Amino acid sequence: MQLNYIYKKYDDFYVGHLVDFPEYDTQGKTIEELEQMLKSLYSDLTTFDDIHSSVRSQSGVLEFV
Repeated sequence: MQLNYIYKKYDDFYVGHLVDFPEYDTQGKTIEELEQMLKSLYSDLTTFDDIHSSVRSQSGVLEFV
């Protein structure tokens, strides 16, 4: 199984999220640690239904004039 993720590098750590779950960020001091945290996050999200269902996404519309 493969999951895509997006991350940003800050001075001393990396912050990332799974593409399929953009509302959940996690972090690590190295890419390897970030990947481990993302795997753990995915496991939690797919094991505990109440975690994912408790966050409701909302959207808005930007109007440019």
